[in-house]
Amino acid sequence: SVIDADDPEVAKAAIYALANSLEPNEIDVLTPIVRDARNAEVRKAALYAIGNVGGERAAEFLKETALTHEDEDLAKAALYGLSNVIDDGDIAPLIEILEKADRAEVRKAALYQIGNSDSADAVDALVKVARDGEAELRKAAVYALGNHDTDAAREALLAILNDYSGGNE
Repeated sequence: SVIDADDPEVAKAAIYALANSLEPNEIDVLTPIVRDARNAEVRKAALYAIGNVGGERAAEFLKETALTHEDEDLAKAALYGLSNVIDDGDIAPLIEILEKADRAEVRKAALYQIGNSDSADAVDALVKVARDGEAELRKAAVYALGNHDTDAAREALLAILNDYSGGNE
């Protein structure tokens, strides 16, 4: 089976090929691989493939995996897969992960995905973390603002710089 394959590259190719033929209600074919495959790269491939299949069940599975998986790299892979499933303007699942994830690295990954979205609400969410978030997350929020590439993001970055340079006196 793919779960026990000796060659991870063959297993990953099989996962991606299979995903091309799956409907959104058929992701259960891939979810056991996330849990049971011996190789972490194979588990990641299954997460990305679930994101490529898409659908509401995939979004829920990936969000839950991002929030709860004990392996930080797999949690982040689930987050990236989730970014492929959701509409580009819908950052609500990413905000939920940002607010609920226990690990800072997963929260940072959520910030970066928010910065890469086309959501009009992204700038507000990132500015909130850049100004009031935990120290470890503030820098990531500022980088994510830089990735957002909108006038609003540039204005927010200038305002943050102004605050730090004492220009608000």
